[in-house]
Amino acid sequence: MTTFNDLLLKLLPSIVQNVAQPESLASLCLINKIFCKFTQPFLYHTITVTPWHHKEKAIKIFRMLSSSPELAKHVRKLEIRYFPKGLDGICLDNLINSCLQGLKNCVNLLSCTWTRDGSLSSSILLAILKHSSLQELEIHGCHNKNYDHTILPRFTSVLPLWLKSLVRPLQSLSIMCERSLAVTDELLGRISESLSGLDELELAGCHLVTHEALASAICHNKNGIKSLSIKKVSLSLNLLEFDRRCRSAQLLRHLISLTITIEHVPLKLTWMKDIPLLVSSSPLEHLQLHAIAVLMDTRADDLVAALISTHGPHLKRLSLHRMTISLGVLDKACTGFTNLEQLFVFVRQEDLELIANALSKVSKLQAVHINLPILRPNGSYCYDSYFSAQDVLCIVNKCSPTLTQIGCANHVWQASSVQNIIFFGEFHGKTG
Repeated sequence: MTTFNDLLLKLLPSIVQNVAQPESLASLCLINKIFCKFTQPFLYHTITVTPWHHKEKAIKIFRMLSSSPELAKHVRKLEIRYFPKGLDGICLDNLINSCLQGLKNCVNLLSCTWTRDGSLSSSILLAILKHSSLQELEIHGCHNKNYDHTILPRFTSVLPLWLKSLVRPLQSLSIMCERSLAVTDELLGRISESLSGLDELELAGCHLVTHEALASAICHNKNGIKSLSIKKVSLSLNLLEFDRRCRSAQLLRHLISLTITIEHVPLKLTWMKDIPLLVSSSPLEHLQLHAIAVLMDTRADDLVAALISTHGPHLKRLSLHRMTISLGVLDKACTGFTNLEQLFVFVRQEDLELIANALSKVSKLQAVHINLPILRPNGSYCYDSYFSAQDVLCIVNKCSPTLTQIGCANHVWQASSVQNIIFFGEFHGKTG
């Protein structure tokens, strides 16, 4: 005969997993041993040390992980975004030892974030490296002689083992490098079979990666890649060859987002022509093209015109950074992209009336940012030119009521359907 206590045991997991606040989970642990047994895995699932923790609390967390392996075994996600500084030699040594033992005790760790500048050491990196079940890793890549940077390539050597050990196929892979030569065509080829469920792929700063590896990385994908981002890759990457390999196997048949950074001028001349062909059979919704150097000598008019003919009905976001389009093509884009929601472009001519008339034709526009590069006498470009608040209000009045944000140069305004604007602020970073 089922008793009330039996029923309670069956319901406890469902009850506990819906308790979000750590303080509430800690209170449940104090009810009795049964509640404690069911609650601890949820309470210690994610351990986070943030700048909001004072030094003593952060040290207490590390000591708990090192002294209580029965609790540390529940940790699946460890986030170290703050690390106590200014400790004397003995206290610092004790803290490092607690970290090392704590990492050893987290036998079921799946995700590790350690981004506090100056807190990583070679011993901590080696301790993290021993977790073969790790699925996510985020670390501070600037060593500043705090650790042996030659350890980092060893993480790429265990990457194939990590991917093969996953219970479910990896859905998103982002590899960002600065100077490392560890990410190569050969590495991506070795992990390609483990990327059968990949939805998103981002490669940034991988200077040795060519179209060979890019095609290999997605060739085993059963459902087709949905988002692809290529930034600062090899000069040998040939988009036409990549397109040929993708087209034969329909690898981009579900691609909805493409981001490409054009770093070198020679690439601009070929890639600008190759991109429309690459995405011609994809249901593309988001396109982001960014030029590292200012490319004002060649407009993106032909590229936009080609995209209108192939993706007019479904493109929702168009971002062209540091490459210009003419007002005539801007007008065609606003008419041809019938479902456009976000538009970020450089327009060479500063004609408020023509820009407003073009934007008024976009019925679903939500956000727009217009840059107005002005040619200086010395041949360089100035990006400080922007619309006044009155000019912006004139544009908003002509645009669809769906518009909520409008920007020009380093100024951004919030728009509303009652025809008023609120100045968000001024961005002081680099806009050109």
